[in-house]
Amino acid sequence: MTTTAPLHKFTDIFYVVGRERGHVSRESTRLEMRIRTTRVFRFRRPALAQIHHHGSIEDPALLAAYQNAVRSDFALACAGRSRHDQR
Repeated sequence: MTTTAPLHKFTDIFYVVGRERGHVSRESTRLEMRIRTTRVFRFRRPALAQIHHHGSIEDPALLAAYQNAVRSDFALACAGRSRHDQR
């Protein structure tokens, strides 16, 4: 995923609001993901720690396609099989 976003800084916390883009591949299907995101970080010297990450898929058709792909994999995993076992 790639991210482009403005930075909002406070004393010991900052957050970034933006968009992430990437893809999800399932067999012959490839979904180009577009996700609105918020990430919250805390300054913990000497480094930063991400304390929250939220993403929303705004396009209803893309959300449905993503959910369908994830649910299919989850159902197979619960049955103790993978997509390769179905062939």
